[in-house]
Amino acid sequence: MVTFAEFIAASPDPAPLDRKELLFVYRAIEDLAAELRVSARELRVLELSHDAKMPLARLGARVTDIASARSDDRFDVVVATELFEQAQDPARVLQNLTSHLETHGLVLVAAPNRFGARDCSPARLEKLFAASGLRVYRFMNAGFVLSRSKLVRRNRALGTFDAEFANLVPHWMASGWYIALRRSQ
Repeated sequence: MVTFAEFIAASPDPAPLDRKELLFVYRAIEDLAAELRVSARELRVLELSHDAKMPLARLGARVTDIASARSDDRFDVVVATELFEQAQDPARVLQNLTSHLETHGLVLVAAPNRFGARDCSPARLEKLFAASGLRVYRFMNAGFVLSRSKLVRRNRALGTFDAEFANLVPHWMASGWYIALRRSQ
């Protein structure tokens, strides 16, 4: 089993919020492996992220990027942490991702409380996920106020405060969330 320290060692000096996101992904994958009674190395992972900060291969899992996935491929975990930042139509992308998901699988996303011109909320996200046949399995606040600002990324102390303070506030006060999704049964 790869420790979290070994996992993030493959990511170049992550900012506090990146570290929190990596911890969320690490725990979700390790928990799924334990639930299935397999090693993380036996899981098939589809990575939608275009960011090199996600060191999924370090877990030993079989990682495929979205450009290499075939339409009939199925995965235990789909990591789409940048889905809402990059997709024009998140609902359509979610439906496509769900078609690649094994019955027992997880979709991992990071959602800002605002994407495009629309404000978002946990309730609005749940409706979006339900329309794609997904339900929230795990939900965690990302940052509080400044989660994606350059100031927080440059100032490690401020970034650490923002990431840790977000753990103390209600979901509606967070500036974004990390969410693990499963198929609706």
